[in-house]
Amino acid sequence: MSTRKKKGKHWKKEEAERNENKILRLLSHKDMRFKDLSKEFDSPTTLTGHLKRLVNKKIISRYWNEDRKANYYRITPQSMIQVKTQLGKYEVIDFIESIPNPIYIFEEKDKVSMAIFSTAPENERAQWKQVYRNQISTQLKTWKEAMDALPRDDKRKLAMVITVDNTTAGDK
Repeated sequence: MSTRKKKGKHWKKEEAERNENKILRLLSHKDMRFKDLSKEFDSPTTLTGHLKRLVNKKIISRYWNEDRKANYYRITPQSMIQVKTQLGKYEVIDFIESIPNPIYIFEEKDKVSMAIFSTAPENERAQWKQVYRNQISTQLKTWKEAMDALPRDDKRKLAMVITVDNTTAGDK
């Protein structure tokens, strides 16, 4: 369950976005019936509203499967790239939120910033913080040099996220 605070319209919008992303994540693997999708939600009414919005935006479509005698939903071919990109952003957020009691290191230099979230045994946290700080310093310099090498009229923003999960099922 998310630890975000419930506050008015902002919370409702964020919750709607999370639910729609949940639908898209499920549909990104296979076409699904309403009945199967509804197993993942507390309220069929909520699900119906989200499905209608996604259909109206032409992100998903609904079709009748003659063989199975049921309505199915699928991501439309023209929105597949957009959906994959959107889901990727939220997978990173979910990944970061899944890190228990993380070490958090952030550094910024000359408009280039980097953050690291990591786990470490309590007795090794200070050591790992120093290792990560050294890594950040090196990487910030490298990325700043790469961005400075671009033509001055080329205004770019770059966000790079690397996630590494080398835990096994028993570690989580």
